[in-house]
Amino acid sequence: MASCLLIIMHCELSCAKLALFRKVKVNSNELGLPNSRWGGQRGIVEVAGPFLMLGYLSGTPSHTFAADEWFRTSDQGYFDETGQLHLTGRVDQVIITGGLNVHPSEVENVLLQHPDVTDAVAYGQPDPTFGNRIHAVVTTTRGKHDEVIQDLMSHCRRLLARHKRPSVIHVVDELPKGPTGKVLRGEELRSVIERA
Repeated sequence: MASCLLIIMHCELSCAKLALFRKVKVNSNELGLPNSRWGGQRGIVEVAGPFLMLGYLSGTPSHTFAADEWFRTSDQGYFDETGQLHLTGRVDQVIITGGLNVHPSEVENVLLQHPDVTDAVAYGQPDPTFGNRIHAVVTTTRGKHDEVIQDLMSHCRRLLARHKRPSVIHVVDELPKGPTGKVLRGEELRSVIERA
């Protein structure tokens, strides 16, 4: 497993100072991937240090702490060749479709490259054949026209592998967000889609 002493880390999703944690590592074995020291291998971010909590009041979920007392953050990331940690998403948001893992951020980033898209979120919709199908919800500068959806589908066909393309794209007026500005992916998102 890659390990590194970090005080400051640069992340794709946010930046943070890790002064409280003495050690950070990316555990690729948890995802069934081989570990590599640096160079982009994704895995679950784990932290350890003197100020780390000892557990939860109601009991520690077995998946939260590794046997060696590293805390599993449920964040997914990788170390680049310079040793900086990049966060790429949450492990629990990975979409498994046809036996392949798709990270919602990959789909979202492609959608956000389209000049008409102002916000995007991707998620897995249960499917009896593939396990999940990828759906996306976007806000656009052009409204909710069928032409917009077809244009976005064409954009995704050009830039995403077949298994990463959304099978459905919903256009909404606004995505539901929490106090920190992150998109709420649960019931709030479903209710916005139903109202669209």
